[in-house]
Amino acid sequence: MKKNIVLALLTILVVILSLIAGGLAVYVFLNKSEKLEPSPSPSPAAVVEEKEEAVGLANPASVYCKNQGGSLRIEETEGGQRGICVLPEGIECEEWEYFRGTCPPDSAEATPDKAESVAKADEQMFKELFADKYNKPIGDITLTIDENTGTHANGGVKFAGEIGGAWWLMAKSGGDWVIVADGNGTVPCSAIEPYNFPTSMVPECWDEGTGTLVVRQ
Repeated sequence: MKKNIVLALLTILVVILSLIAGGLAVYVFLNKSEKLEPSPSPSPAAVVEEKEEAVGLANPASVYCKNQGGSLRIEETEGGQRGICVLPEGIECEEWEYFRGTCPPDSAEATPDKAESVAKADEQMFKELFADKYNKPIGDITLTIDENTGTHANGGVKFAGEIGGAWWLMAKSGGDWVIVADGNGTVPCSAIEPYNFPTSMVPECWDEGTGTLVVRQ
């Protein structure tokens, strides 16, 4: 009698354990199935937008386009990708051409902030050139610009602690600004001759060889 009871209890225990094991197996299977489900791929539009955003932060041309109110479009070419700046008025320019002011042709006039930035950079460069030439702290230099054509410039300069100032002439040589002449007297003809200064900027010069004042034509 006792043996029958024990056998019955063992049978019930085996059935319970089997049910528990089966339930765990089903739970593990369902849990793995959920994890293996592929996540949805981003739409093509989202990928393009991400590419455009990455390019916009990668170079100053893209940033400049967006700062002017334009939007950036990426085009695939045989040579790779290129950015197209789409301006509010509908004009499209290659982003670097727009940044340089060559597209559209009148873009330089349409972006006075860029011209102002270039003017400030040139002024800083002029001060640095005078600081190097005369071994002066840049903070002691007061400089004015009368005219700057992008290749030739003139104005006045004064150092701290000095009563008078001087005129100066600068020109670009090999893409860099150089001090052509500065002082208080007449501009030497020999100094400006290699740089082709416009006559409106330097109407006359002093010929040291003949000791005469030359009116430039």
